[in-house]
Amino acid sequence: MRLIALTTLLLTLGTAHADNLVVTGNPDATECYRATMLPNSIAATAISTCNTALNTRRTTRKERASILVNRGILYNHMGEYDAALTDFEAALELISDFPEALINRGNAYFYTGQVERAIADYNRAIARRSAKRHTAYFNRGLANESRKQLDAAYEDFVRANELKPDWVLAAGRVEHYRQQGY
Repeated sequence: MRLIALTTLLLTLGTAHADNLVVTGNPDATECYRATMLPNSIAATAISTCNTALNTRRTTRKERASILVNRGILYNHMGEYDAALTDFEAALELISDFPEALINRGNAYFYTGQVERAIADYNRAIARRSAKRHTAYFNRGLANESRKQLDAAYEDFVRANELKPDWVLAAGRVEHYRQQGY
C-alpha cells in the first residue's frame, strides 16, 4: 500500500483549508479520503466509512494517521471540533509533526477561536518544509487577518502564492492586499 498525499480542499473563501490524504489499496480508506471532497452534508455518513477503514484492515502507521486526518477533516466539516481534535492528536501520536495533521488541527483551533494555537500548528507545519507549506502559509495568513496583523497576513499570502503560483485563492488574496496598497 502506498500513501499519496494530496493538497487542499477549498471549503469557502476566508475559511482555513484542509489537507486531505488518500490511502491506496484499502477501499474504505479511499472512500474516506473521497468523502473529504464532498459537500459537508455528506460528512456524517462518511464517518462510518472512515471507521470501517480504521477497524477492518491492517494498515501502516502512516496510513492509519492519514485516515485519522481525513476523518478529522470530516468532523471539522460537521463542526464537531472536539472529535476532530481527538483524531488529529491521535494522528500526531502516530507521526509527530505530520504536516497534514498539524495544518488540520490548526484549522480546528482556528474554527474555535484559538488563533494562537492555530498559528503555532501552522508554524510547525511550515518548519517541516513539506509540500503542504503553501496551505499552512495561507491558513496562517487567515489567522493573522483575524487578529488584525495585516502586514503578517499579506506576507503569508505572498509566500503561499510563491510556493503555489497556480493557486487562484492565494493569488486572489495577494491581489486584494495589493489593491489596498500593500
